[in-house]
Amino acid sequence: MKQLFFLVISVLLSASFSCKPPATDASAEEMVGITTFILVRHAEKADDGTKDPDLTDVGKARAERLATLLQPNGIEAVYSTAYKRTRQTAEPLATTLNLPIQEYDPKATDLAKELIKANQGKTVLVVGHSNSTPTLVNQLIGKEKYSELDESVYGKLYVVTIYKKEAKAMVLEY
Repeated sequence: MKQLFFLVISVLLSASFSCKPPATDASAEEMVGITTFILVRHAEKADDGTKDPDLTDVGKARAERLATLLQPNGIEAVYSTAYKRTRQTAEPLATTLNLPIQEYDPKATDLAKELIKANQGKTVLVVGHSNSTPTLVNQLIGKEKYSELDESVYGKLYVVTIYKKEAKAMVLEY
């Protein structure tokens, strides 16, 4: 049953990544301009009383599942905040794809614009927090649609696809 779940998610992700305008409506140059952001909250963190805890064993397993899920989908950049839990969530995929983890400040004023500009035409993973991930999704799509995640929610995966000046978002569970 678990394998079927991941197969369904992989198919949905693959479909969203290959959403390209019909060839008759867009030149090859325009098609390169499709940018996809996959945004997740860090995996389950330890309750060790610090502000910068490591992932739990369950969190490490979730990070590995995320890497398995996203590895075949053409990720070209990986971003994380400076916290251990976000970096540890991003590490399995970054290691598998031999990509550096680029640090970002979730409080940066023009974060969405900077990410779009730096990653035009790419597929990117961004690992954040229960408050910063939905906020960044909202900034990317230009709408206040998603609210902060409950502290117990770790499995939301947001896929934001941007073509020209239009952005669409989809939320999945992993």
